Amino acid sequence: MSDTTPSASVRYGGFLLFFALMLGAALWFGWSFISLVSQILRETPVIYFNKGALYMLGVAIGLLALVYAIFLEVILQQQLTENSSRMITRTAYIGIGVLVLFPQIIHFTVERNLIKKNYEICETASYQWLMYREIVFARDTQTCKDITTRSS
Repeated sequence: MSDTTPSASVRYGGFLLFFALMLGAALWFGWSFISLVSQILRETPVIYFNKGALYMLGVAIGLLALVYAIFLEVILQQQLTENSSRMITRTAYIGIGVLVLFPQIIHFTVERNLIKKNYEICETASYQWLMYREIVFARDTQTCKDITTRSS
């Protein structure tokens, strides 16, 4: 008879990998969001809106559900109860909802409020790659030109 229990490196390695990814996503979102709020409150001449980082909140929530499931089943080697399974599923669905909706809501809100404060989108300094997008708002056209000249 062979032992089917996975090795400790397999058991803990997967858990630690997904935990690190969850933590990284949460930190990336947190740093970016705090930076955005700080720039808006200080009314800096240039505001960098990193929309791509906002997706990381949903990613972190989804990974939280996965990490919790791995912790219960692999680390503690417990069967998932109906309650814990339901909670993990709901958390994963919430993560997906936040992943899809939160960046759009924040983008709409930030852009609308900054336009009201006479900021303009500096298209030449903004960029996008797939879902990752950084939008640069400038206080005026000259500031936008200055940013574009410095980044070239």
